[in-house]
Amino acid sequence: DIDINSISLEIGKTEVDKAYIYLKLKLEDGKYIDNEFNLSELPKGKHTV
Repeated sequence: DIDINSISLEIGKTEVDKAYIYLKLKLEDGKYIDNEFNLSELPKGKHTV
């Protein structure tokens, strides 16, 4: 299991003007897990992050 200190969710646009969701997880030891999802490349429907 991973204990998560803080979660920040940022919705915006990339430099090529594509919508994206940027998810940053800060772990207890100070490390980060970064995930960027390009919404235009995802099929429609629900997605689990």
